[in-house]
Parts: sequence; C-alpha cells; structure tokens
Amino acid sequence: MRVSKDTFLVEVQDQFQRPNIAGFDFIDTDYNPKLLATKIGKIHTLPITLTTSDAVPHNIKLEVGATVVFNHMVCQDKNKFQENIFFCDYFNIYALILDDKVFPLEEVFFAEPIIENGVDIGCFHVEDKVSDKIAKVFEVSKVCAESGIQKGDIIFFTKNADYPIEIAGKELYKMHLRNVIGIERDGKLTCFRNKLLVKNVTELGKVGDIQRIYAHNSLQEGIVVNSGNVPDLIVGEKVTYFEAIATAITWKGESYSFIQEENIKWKQ
Repeated sequence: MRVSKDTFLVEVQDQFQRPNIAGFDFIDTDYNPKLLATKIGKIHTLPITLTTSDAVPHNIKLEVGATVVFNHMVCQDKNKFQENIFFCDYFNIYALILDDKVFPLEEVFFAEPIIENGVDIGCFHVEDKVSDKIAKVFEVSKVCAESGIQKGDIIFFTKNADYPIEIAGKELYKMHLRNVIGIERDGKLTCFRNKLLVKNVTELGKVGDIQRIYAHNSLQEGIVVNSGNVPDLIVGEKVTYFEAIATAITWKGESYSFIQEENIKWKQ
C-alpha cells in the first residue's frame, strides 16, 4: 500500500485533543505557539512519490517504522485513516529520530532553551526563566548548515518559536530558518542570510530638561558593525533606518538591530 504524492501515514499512541477550559473547546490560532507543537510517532505508510527540488532536497530518507517528530495538528479527526493512524503531509514532518539522535529535515533545526538569570528590582526578585529571545543550537539539518547555522550557535529568534519537546532526555525547541533573527558565535554577533548588523546610536534628545524615552519618529540611526552580504556598506558607516521593520536586541547592555538593506533610508 502507498499513499498519495507527498503524503505519509503516521502512527501515534494518542490523538490530539483541543484544549478544554471551563467546559469550552479552544481552537489553536496562528498566534498560539501550540499550533507548532510537536509529537513523536512512527511512519506507517510511505507516499507514492516525493516532490524533489533544490529547495526540498530530501537528503534524509524516511522508511516505514522510522520514528519521526511531526506537527501535532496532524492528529485530528479530519486526518484520521484509522485508529491512531493519520495522514501527514511531508512538510509537517520535522525530524527523524534514530538511536536517540535527532536528524532535522529541510529548513528545521533544534535548539536548547537558555535560562535567563533572575534579577533584583528594588525589593522585588524576578525569578529565573526560560528565555523567549535566545537559545543554543543543538542539531541542524543539511539545509540549515548550508545557510550558515552551526551547532553551538546562540541564536536570537522570533516570538513564534515552538513549545519545547523532549527527545532522548533533552528538552528542545523545534525551529525553522525563518525563526532566526541573528547569531552570536564565539562571543560575537554575526549576521544571517540577507541581514546586516548596526549598533543603535540614536540620540533621543530632550524635552525641556527631561531626556526623551523614545525617538521622535520611526527613523533610527546606527553604526554598521557587520555589513553581512551588502557590498556597498562599510563597517563604521552611520545609517538611518526604519525602526518599525528592524529587529532590535539588547546584547551586553547595548542596543543593536539586525536589518535588511531595504530598511535603510540613507547613509552618511
């Protein structure tokens, strides 16, 4: 038996249940990280064929019986083939697990959560918490490695990153290349893909004798720290860019932004 093109059958131990709070069933939305949450199951049946292209190389072969990580939304009644067996599109399969090792597929990688130390604010103590901004890369797919992600990198990621999943005794985040904002490697910030890095030097100015707490408009000024793959920019140049479409981070007490060349309004 084979399934239609680019579709697998996966077998799991339990079926996904919609969250139920106070007797009401809640539906996941694009703004709920649970939409990206993962489950672990086994390949039950292979597709007739898989579409292969430069963007989807299928460098990891999936066989019947293979243990895989996939999107938990697969396990709904609309995808049910029979009890605990569900139709699953290829793009909803994120990784192969073999001998307690995880092998991410396509543009997927896995990262370990980083704990941010708590701080004292006046007489209040803020407890340690898992960072919602940075994580340490644990394992990468071939596509991610070729795109510049390395094991051990500290990555800054978007807020729609995944809930953690336990694999081989480790708690990991499943992420995609699109989640990556920038990278810290060997104690330095580095650019990723088509982004460049600037240190924010915007002068907020004063109103009377009071220092502004925000800029007067959406334009910000920054010094180029890393020009990425933008040949026309030189490290040390000052640029003015749109704040609204930049990705600001705080690193070692200073403000930086990863921006794209089209974010730049002008350079000085």
